[in-house]
Amino acid sequence: MGTRRLPAVATERGSAEQPTDEISAKWREISDIANTLIRRAGTRGELSIEPGSALAGDDRVLGNKYPLSTPYGNTLGASIDHLHAVTALVVGQQALHVAAPASLARGVLENAGTAFWLAHPRSRDERVMRALRWWYQDAKDSDRATGLGTSPKRLKELQAIADARQLPVDQVKQKYSSTDVLTYAEEHARYADGQLLEPLFAWRLCSGFAHGKIWANLAASKIEMFETHDPRVSEARLTNDPAHALYPVRVGAHLIEAVLRVHSLHGKGPP
Repeated sequence: MGTRRLPAVATERGSAEQPTDEISAKWREISDIANTLIRRAGTRGELSIEPGSALAGDDRVLGNKYPLSTPYGNTLGASIDHLHAVTALVVGQQALHVAAPASLARGVLENAGTAFWLAHPRSRDERVMRALRWWYQDAKDSDRATGLGTSPKRLKELQAIADARQLPVDQVKQKYSSTDVLTYAEEHARYADGQLLEPLFAWRLCSGFAHGKIWANLAASKIEMFETHDPRVSEARLTNDPAHALYPVRVGAHLIEAVLRVHSLHGKGPP
């Protein structure tokens, strides 16, 4: 029997999908965190890399043109931006779309995961190499999007930095993916109590929704079936569940907190 999908429904609070008080409270908690983070991100000096810190030392090695602080700050800021957006949608506007919350949560997870991947390693050489790889991939992505062809020049400059540090110059070209950074976070990022955060499945689920994959809908959407005039074909309407939608958002918020703990370790200067 075949199935046709009906248009997705953006469920508003107060409907038959009314969440429990506990789930509502958790959404508000994440919203409060997002509001605090967006204010911090917009305040000069709040999330800056301080002089004398380990990450400031990385910037000195990398130079003014390719500092680690630029990709680190961009990805941390983007993760906070996405977290604020999803809570503004669900808590502020009280609209629960089927795919949009997961797409926004994906932005939280990918960007926070990348910031964590860049700043977390204890080894300066490893952090420097990851920054070099990020900058080269940024150049390659720019060439594909714009056709400007700047990546060969950038590659030479980035490899010169690696050579001066006596790092393997060929590794600068080593491609990394969102799967790589989330796998790294899966193995190293922890909650405040020390338990592993395990964001990889949450990110994969969000990616499934972002790309309209059936498996993601079957895993996390509410499905209502309808008969049609053709007995061989049914229609399905998908709606979201507040608890299901909350799961990757909470994981993303905790991953940002893991990045901020790394920031306190590697981004703060001496007292």
